[in-house]
Amino acid sequence: MNVTAIEYEKQSTGAQENARQLVSKLMADNREYDIIVDMCCGTGYMTELLAKSVKHNRIIGVDITADFLSFAEQNHKPMDSVEYLLQDMSKTWDEMSPVLKALESKVSLIVSNRALHFFEDKPRLMHVMSRLLAKNGSLVATYPLTPDLMSRITDEEKRAFGLQSFRTPSPDLQIDDMVRACEGTGFQVLNKQQYLYEWHLDAKIFLARKQFPQIFVPLISSEDNPEKQALIQNLMFDVALNPNVRRLNPDAIAELGSPPTFQTVFHIPLVNLKCIKL
Repeated sequence: MNVTAIEYEKQSTGAQENARQLVSKLMADNREYDIIVDMCCGTGYMTELLAKSVKHNRIIGVDITADFLSFAEQNHKPMDSVEYLLQDMSKTWDEMSPVLKALESKVSLIVSNRALHFFEDKPRLMHVMSRLLAKNGSLVATYPLTPDLMSRITDEEKRAFGLQSFRTPSPDLQIDDMVRACEGTGFQVLNKQQYLYEWHLDAKIFLARKQFPQIFVPLISSEDNPEKQALIQNLMFDVALNPNVRRLNPDAIAELGSPPTFQTVFHIPLVNLKCIKL
């Protein structure tokens, strides 16, 4: 991720609100957990919330970015029960570090906020989390869905950008894939609630983030094709503003004028997922 830890925290107001919502639900359960793992903890914002709000013996924030974890150690470690671990969670179980493997079948709760969508091999990820959890342990996560952009542009627009064969899966298909990954690795899915999160944000800040769902990365990674990147950015901007529109505007940003500085509501499709290990 090509941002500093400080920049990441400043840009993550929406994810931070989602973290507070997730932790509030755990607080309402009023349970005590032995070991909690915050998977893909980033700079440790939610890890600290968990430590202060949820009864526990030990909390481990896991992330792949060393700079983020250094920031977390300095800024989001409110008590000795909190620790941070550098680990790439996309690896197979056999490739995991000895420190993580030592947690096998001992973890009471895994939480994840806006991270599951980054993993291409979801059955592999779910297998790792299943190995970590104790029997009847819980996985609680919030993650975004990728908007189905290709079904909302015309055939002519697809031809103009060479996208005739490119597909974006529907939200229902994305959720079905996640459920299959969970159920195929020993989980029972208790909740898979889909909803639109309303993110109040300055339009200029939204555009400056330039964060694209993984499925679009191959389309926009080539430096010699800025047109496709601009198209995807316009479509993502328009669908966040107008989530129910049938046809997206490939010129949505330009038509706002430059630079757009107004405060508005962006709609982010999210899923609240809850599973238990059988």
